[in-house]
Amino acid sequence: MSAAPRISVILPAYDVAPYVAQTITSLSEQDWPDLELIAVDDGSTDDTQTVLDHALAQFRRSGPGRRAKLVTQDNGGLGAARNAGLAQATGGLILFADGDDLLDAGAIPALAHALEAEPRCCLVFPRCRYIDEDGAPMGLESGRRDARLSAADLLFENPIHTDTGVLLRREALDRAGPFDPHLPSAVGLDAWMRVASGQGACILQVPYALVSYRRRSRQITGDWRRQRDGWEAVAQRARSTKVIGRVASIRARSRAMLVWAAGAYDRGDRAALRSLVLGALARDPLVVLGSDHGRLKLVAAAASLLPQPVERALSAWYLRRSQQDAGAKVRKRR
Repeated sequence: MSAAPRISVILPAYDVAPYVAQTITSLSEQDWPDLELIAVDDGSTDDTQTVLDHALAQFRRSGPGRRAKLVTQDNGGLGAARNAGLAQATGGLILFADGDDLLDAGAIPALAHALEAEPRCCLVFPRCRYIDEDGAPMGLESGRRDARLSAADLLFENPIHTDTGVLLRREALDRAGPFDPHLPSAVGLDAWMRVASGQGACILQVPYALVSYRRRSRQITGDWRRQRDGWEAVAQRARSTKVIGRVASIRARSRAMLVWAAGAYDRGDRAALRSLVLGALARDPLVVLGSDHGRLKLVAAAASLLPQPVERALSAWYLRRSQQDAGAKVRKRR
């Protein structure tokens, strides 16, 4: 029986002192015989480096075959931090983790065995559940995707809601090239699309929620304009390289506009909410009208034009309906 391959975990960290020790503890609890952790402090301004020093020492003592290294650098962003970590990684398999997410016990073996079972597969990722800033469940899980995914699938409806838990073969990542340090967001999406564009590439979801994805205000995903700018850059690259055609690109942008509209709503930017929803509707009405997600955004946009008492009532309904819809999805997937 061959030895288990070494897995290198790349963990960029920027101002995540309250969370990163929990993330590393969740990695320490994984039952894998050869696990290497490369943490990159990307110029944090809080106590992240001090927390990392202590947590990495505990990781090394958590079992045999454990090694860890801390890389420090000036703030260069997520792409630069991941590239710095990869430069130090020695494993044949690479796992990515964000400094505020949590992996379930058994997540790494489940992902590694899924990748091993599909020799032609180059990347696997798990479903995730959402938790709030304090770690409380939000009653929402990412959807289940049974089919193999293409680069176009990733752009249209990125099912990899968080890069924590993405596991891939090192050679596939080397072929795809380094992370783009200049992207303001969608750094992972860009890389995974390039991996998926390789000849014979196979990307699969492990159909279990193995990661707790923490939503908090300071994340990149909390800034819809930054999300938009990164997505637009990735989409332009996909169009120029013929990864996605014109019609599929229009549909993908329509759906992305609904995601940005949700961010605008959360920020209280009603004018942007209306503009984004109407833009999505103009590009592809079916994307908006054909899903609960789209119809709810349309109601929110319409309500923003009404007198405040009416808008508050409709907004309260919108939030209840969104939560009920999320809860129903979770129950259905169990």
